[in-house]
Amino acid sequence: MSSAAPNPTWARRLATILAATTILMSVAALILLVANTAVPSFIPLGFFGAAAFVLGVGYAAVGWLIVSRNPANRIGWLLLFVGLPQTLSAFTSQYAFFGLLGHPGALPLADIAAWIYFWGYFPGLLLFFPTLLVFPDGHLPSGRWRLVLWAVGVAAILILPAVVVGTWPYRGVVLLDGQTPTAIYEKNSGLVTLVSLGNLLLPVIAVATVLRIAVRFRRSSGIERQQLKWFVFAALATIVMIFVGAFIPAPFDVAAGIIEGALLPVAVGIAVLRYRLYDIDVVIRRTLVYVPLTGLLAGVYAATVGISQRIFVAVLGQESDGAVIVSTLIVAATFSPIKNALQARVDRSFRDATDAERRLVAFTQAIQEQTASPDPERTLRAFLKSAVGAVRAGGGEAWLETPAGELSAGSTPTRTQGQGVVVPIDVDGRRFGRLELDARARGGSFNPRDIAALGLAAERLGLALGAPRAADA
Repeated sequence: MSSAAPNPTWARRLATILAATTILMSVAALILLVANTAVPSFIPLGFFGAAAFVLGVGYAAVGWLIVSRNPANRIGWLLLFVGLPQTLSAFTSQYAFFGLLGHPGALPLADIAAWIYFWGYFPGLLLFFPTLLVFPDGHLPSGRWRLVLWAVGVAAILILPAVVVGTWPYRGVVLLDGQTPTAIYEKNSGLVTLVSLGNLLLPVIAVATVLRIAVRFRRSSGIERQQLKWFVFAALATIVMIFVGAFIPAPFDVAAGIIEGALLPVAVGIAVLRYRLYDIDVVIRRTLVYVPLTGLLAGVYAATVGISQRIFVAVLGQESDGAVIVSTLIVAATFSPIKNALQARVDRSFRDATDAERRLVAFTQAIQEQTASPDPERTLRAFLKSAVGAVRAGGGEAWLETPAGELSAGSTPTRTQGQGVVVPIDVDGRRFGRLELDARARGGSFNPRDIAALGLAAERLGLALGAPRAADA
């Protein structure tokens, strides 16, 4: 995931400085935003503006959390440098508007702030592609993907200097609307050519990045698959919200923008830090239930209101509020049957893939939530029992690692012959123990999903056994 950090202390300090700078700029931008709302020509923040505010701070905060735990983590540093330009662009936008349109002359260098705002977001946008390429372990899947990194570098060299130099003579109000001045194209055809060539690379880079994520997801298993699930789910939800965001009325558009801006940073943070990593299947199942449920109930409500109103008009000669009451009662009566049908359908689709994982995660979560450190021997015996039942093994034995060597922590009353599976329980290179699970009692081998579920649970159990507890202090 990472390379050796030359000086962890200074690395953490630098990460703190970058994150603090990002947050301070965001706070200053919000203060200026409030002041700018009093200007008649001010355009409300809206869905996309709110998302941009949250996006920069979200990436910087998640990057700082990752680097503070592991200063050599590449993804943490990339997120810090993705968030900083995004927030810089938001801050310079509000600063320039206040100093050029809201209160002309009140702030120094407002014209330069407008110039920075015009191109300031671009470095963060370009750095986002390398972040996705090395997600979630900080390494490229193979050497050929370096071509995409080279393409990102070439695009940056072609576009950024040309835009920075080309827009400098036009710094000021003309750049606040986000449109490149026509004069640049008329007087500097060379700059236009560079920018055009760079823009041709961006779709290629984006497609290659999406392809890399799809290929890695298809080939992944275990923890990496769960990490990619979080990202893919957040990315799809973000895309959906981007399409519907323009149609959300104020002031709900701002709230929706905040949610949209937080989705990817939070998902990346969960995936890299692995906090509640294994709940993604629960999130997906509930989404698959409640999104269609909302649509169906909205359709039922609209249909019954329309039909009821027609009946009231036919009988009474006029519309009545009773139609709304009748429709509400019908929706309330059909809620549970529709929800149960959808839940059953989703559970059937997910049962084989997630039943073992759900049972094992429930066990390890109970261990993690204990206030005192668990007894390793008893915990391994309990884990053995849970694992045997979850993956339907014929039996097994738990082994505890001690200074005197490996000792048996217990075994099941019955054992079966045949090829089983060994599940090591490690954390940070330290071995706590292992499980030896026998072959399935009814035959058949363990499938990859069972192996992945056991590996996830073993890692989580290792973290629980190695973590200090407040009750032990």
